[in-house]
Amino acid sequence: MGHIYLQNNEIQDAVSAWVTAYTLARKIGYAQVLDALENLAPQLGLPGGLEGWEMLARQMGGEE
Repeated sequence: MGHIYLQNNEIQDAVSAWVTAYTLARKIGYAQVLDALENLAPQLGLPGGLEGWEMLARQMGGEE
C-alpha cells in the first residue's frame, strides 16, 4: 500500500502505511515484513533500518 501512495506522490500516506505495517509486524513477529521494511529504510533515508521505523512509530503515536 505504501508503494502505491509513493507512486502518487502521497508521501505522508506512504510513510503512515509503512509505519502501520512495521507496528503490526513487530507485534506479531512477522520477520518477512520486518526484513522488507529494514531494506526499504535506507532508500527513504531512515537511520538504522528498523530503528528508523521505531523512531517514526513513536513520533506518529504508533506505540502502545
